[in-house]
Amino acid sequence: MSCANIEGAPQKSGQGKGKGKVPPKFRHPEDPTKEWTGRGRTPRWVQEWIDQGGDKEDLRI
Repeated sequence: MSCANIEGAPQKSGQGKGKGKVPPKFRHPEDPTKEWTGRGRTPRWVQEWIDQGGDKEDLRI
């Protein structure tokens, strides 16, 4: 018998349930295989676009 078997022990809930894949919001203008959801670290190709004077909104799908 383990502690998990004792009645009243806290139960794990909600684990293992993924929220699903997030659709991309930005796409490279010349290479459509490069996409970004807008979450996490900004990809190099997006940062280069901005550094060259481009607007991130121009890449929005």
